[in-house]
Amino acid sequence: TPLSGGDKLMEPMAIRLTGNYKFSIIVTQVGAGHWQKAPLAKSLVVIPGNRLDLKGTPITIFITYCIRMFMATKIILEKFKDISFLYSSTNILPDVLPAFFAKLRFPKTIWIARVHHLIPPPGKREGKFIVNLVSYLMQSLALFMIKRKADIIISLNERLKDELLNRGFPESKLEVL
Repeated sequence: TPLSGGDKLMEPMAIRLTGNYKFSIIVTQVGAGHWQKAPLAKSLVVIPGNRLDLKGTPITIFITYCIRMFMATKIILEKFKDISFLYSSTNILPDVLPAFFAKLRFPKTIWIARVHHLIPPPGKREGKFIVNLVSYLMQSLALFMIKRKADIIISLNERLKDELLNRGFPESKLEVL
């Protein structure tokens, strides 16, 4: 339910861009208020909430993620057929999967993917094993998609960039924020 750090960072980055850009932002209801106040030319597409949004159990979070991935992918593929740039604000699967399918459908689109942290393997992380396993697998899939199709990969810091390089990410695509 909280606004992601990627959304918080995107606004000042977007404001600093020069040129006559118009942003189309696909966001959940949680992030809509933040983006409505952002001082830049934009249109918002708000993914409606569902009854599971605030339940907070691992299963309802997973189902909500699946719903959001489906809805965001559908919105991008149906509404935005002429995309110049696409930015995924985090490396969690609900942000990455729609961008990945958009890149497949619109290969000339430049996909900028932000990687903010890496989830440790399930045995090296505190918490419920099954939750850690699903999180790790979802992130592994997201990282695979980013590595294969993103044009620019923004790493949060140098240490994370080094970790991505060790995982086979191409240095030519990596930038540090």
